[in-house]
Amino acid sequence: MLKHVTVALALLATYAAPAAINKPSQNRISQLEIPQDPSTVQKRGDFLGDGTWYTTETGRPGSCGEWLNDGMMVVALNAPQMGDGGECGHEVWVTNITNGKTQTARVVDKCPECLWGSLDMSPTLFECKPANSLSLTHVNTKTALCGGELGLGRIPITWGFCDREHGC
Repeated sequence: MLKHVTVALALLATYAAPAAINKPSQNRISQLEIPQDPSTVQKRGDFLGDGTWYTTETGRPGSCGEWLNDGMMVVALNAPQMGDGGECGHEVWVTNITNGKTQTARVVDKCPECLWGSLDMSPTLFECKPANSLSLTHVNTKTALCGGELGLGRIPITWGFCDREHGC
């Protein structure tokens, strides 16, 4: 009798397993449409790009409506990520990949020429005139975030938005 029960259980397992495997998944995630264009989604993580500089004192306000000066710690966000200006006023952290130093700045403008992931920085943030900028030649090695001279034009950066998860 034990032999018949064992055979019956083996047959049941043999025929029941494929039915369970072929059963349609309850997981509907695969049916979601995910945008392929990165400009349609604003990820709140780390970005990698070029850090360039621009003269903020243009005689008119930045695209966020604020009057700027070259002494401010500010950035112009690339056009694809800036979109319609929803990032205006947000604080970002910027790290110079060359030396690992980090500084915070505020988004106050849009950079039409910048590629996805890149930032255009005020001269004060980019070059090391004050001790808290990103230039390679710096005044105070303890507080400077130096990484580029204005003549060089660009530095490799990583950056992200400040928030509760990442802080600033």
